[in-house]
Amino acid sequence: MHRYLNKIVLSTKEYYYLIRNDDVMYCQGLNAKTIFYLLNGKAIKVPMTFKKVLERLDTNIFLRTHRSFLVNSHYIESYNKLTNKNLQLTNGALVPVSSRKEKEILRFLEKLKRIQIL
Repeated sequence: MHRYLNKIVLSTKEYYYLIRNDDVMYCQGLNAKTIFYLLNGKAIKVPMTFKKVLERLDTNIFLRTHRSFLVNSHYIESYNKLTNKNLQLTNGALVPVSSRKEKEILRFLEKLKRIQIL
Protein backbone atom coordinates (compact mmCIF):
# COMPACT_ATOMS: atom_id res chain seq x y z
CA MET A 1 0.00 0.00 0.00
CA HIS A 2 1.31 3.43 -0.90
CA ARG A 3 1.89 5.55 2.17
CA TYR A 4 -0.14 8.49 0.83
CA LEU A 5 -3.38 6.52 0.42
CA ASN A 6 -4.48 7.27 3.98
CA LYS A 7 -3.99 11.01 3.61
CA ILE A 8 -6.06 13.93 2.50
CA VAL A 9 -4.56 17.08 0.99
CA LEU A 10 -5.93 20.30 2.46
CA SER A 11 -5.23 23.38 0.41
CA THR A 12 -5.30 26.87 1.90
CA LYS A 13 -4.24 30.19 0.41
CA GLU A 14 -0.68 29.64 1.64
CA TYR A 15 -0.14 25.90 2.11
CA TYR A 16 -0.87 22.36 1.07
CA TYR A 17 -1.26 20.19 4.16
CA LEU A 18 -0.92 16.42 3.79
CA ILE A 19 -2.95 15.12 6.71
CA ARG A 20 -3.42 11.51 7.73
CA ASN A 21 -7.11 10.57 8.02
CA ASP A 22 -6.46 9.43 11.60
CA ASP A 23 -5.21 12.91 12.51
CA VAL A 24 -8.60 14.47 11.70
CA MET A 25 -10.75 14.46 14.84
CA TYR A 26 -13.76 16.15 13.27
CA CYS A 27 -14.85 18.57 10.56
CA GLN A 28 -17.32 21.41 10.55
CA GLY A 29 -18.91 22.77 7.40
CA LEU A 30 -19.31 26.53 7.38
CA ASN A 31 -20.85 28.09 4.25
CA ALA A 32 -18.58 27.08 1.36
CA LYS A 33 -15.66 26.27 3.66
CA THR A 34 -14.80 23.41 5.98
CA ILE A 35 -12.79 23.53 9.19
CA PHE A 36 -10.69 20.45 9.95
CA TYR A 37 -9.95 20.02 13.66
CA LEU A 38 -6.81 17.94 14.07
CA LEU A 39 -5.44 15.70 16.78
CA ASN A 40 -2.56 18.11 17.43
CA GLY A 41 -4.98 20.95 18.25
CA LYS A 42 -4.70 22.75 14.92
CA ALA A 43 -7.77 23.93 13.05
CA ILE A 44 -7.37 24.30 9.29
CA LYS A 45 -10.03 26.15 7.32
CA VAL A 46 -10.14 25.24 3.65
CA PRO A 47 -12.28 26.48 0.76
CA MET A 48 -13.89 23.06 0.29
CA THR A 49 -17.61 22.46 0.62
CA PHE A 50 -18.80 20.01 3.23
CA LYS A 51 -20.25 17.90 0.44
CA LYS A 52 -16.78 17.48 -1.12
CA VAL A 53 -15.36 16.53 2.27
CA LEU A 54 -18.02 13.83 2.63
CA GLU A 55 -16.96 12.39 -0.73
CA ARG A 56 -13.27 12.25 0.23
CA LEU A 57 -13.21 10.87 3.76
CA ASP A 58 -13.75 7.21 4.63
CA THR A 59 -17.38 6.74 5.72
CA ASN A 60 -16.40 3.59 7.63
CA ILE A 61 -14.43 5.77 10.05
CA PHE A 62 -16.12 9.17 9.80
CA LEU A 63 -19.69 9.58 11.01
CA ARG A 64 -21.96 12.41 10.01
CA THR A 65 -23.57 13.63 13.22
CA HIS A 66 -25.27 16.74 11.98
CA ARG A 67 -25.92 18.68 8.79
CA SER A 68 -22.51 20.33 9.16
CA PHE A 69 -20.44 17.99 11.37
CA LEU A 70 -18.41 14.88 10.63
CA VAL A 71 -16.61 12.98 13.43
CA ASN A 72 -13.76 10.50 13.37
CA SER A 73 -15.24 7.56 15.30
CA HIS A 74 -11.83 6.70 16.78
CA TYR A 75 -12.05 9.79 19.00
CA ILE A 76 -15.56 9.41 20.42
CA GLU A 77 -15.38 9.26 24.19
CA SER A 78 -19.06 9.42 25.15
CA TYR A 79 -22.55 10.22 23.93
CA ASN A 80 -25.07 12.08 26.06
CA LYS A 81 -28.34 10.76 24.68
CA LEU A 82 -30.58 12.11 27.42
CA THR A 83 -29.82 15.79 27.87
CA ASN A 84 -28.06 17.72 25.15
CA LYS A 85 -27.45 15.08 22.46
CA ASN A 86 -23.72 15.71 22.04
CA LEU A 87 -20.79 13.45 21.32
CA GLN A 88 -17.83 14.19 23.52
CA LEU A 89 -14.48 13.59 21.88
CA THR A 90 -11.26 12.57 23.59
CA ASN A 91 -9.98 16.18 23.44
CA GLY A 92 -13.09 17.42 25.30
CA ALA A 93 -14.80 18.88 22.23
CA LEU A 94 -18.58 18.55 22.12
CA VAL A 95 -20.06 17.83 18.70
CA PRO A 96 -23.82 18.10 18.18
CA VAL A 97 -25.93 15.16 17.06
CA SER A 98 -29.07 16.10 15.18
CA SER A 99 -32.29 14.23 15.81
CA ARG A 100 -32.15 13.01 12.19
CA LYS A 101 -28.71 11.44 12.73
CA GLU A 102 -29.28 10.07 16.23
CA LYS A 103 -30.49 6.62 15.12
CA GLU A 104 -27.45 6.18 12.90
CA ILE A 105 -25.11 7.14 15.77
CA LEU A 106 -26.90 4.80 18.18
CA ARG A 107 -26.67 1.91 15.68
CA PHE A 108 -22.96 2.53 15.30
CA LEU A 109 -22.43 2.61 19.09
CA GLU A 110 -24.54 -0.53 19.60
CA LYS A 111 -22.46 -2.33 16.98
CA LEU A 112 -19.30 -1.35 18.86
CA LYS A 113 -20.80 -2.46 22.15
CA ARG A 114 -21.39 -5.95 20.78
CA ILE A 115 -17.76 -6.40 19.77
CA GLN A 116 -16.11 -4.84 22.79
CA ILE A 117 -13.53 -6.77 24.74
CA LEU A 118 -13.47 -6.27 28.49
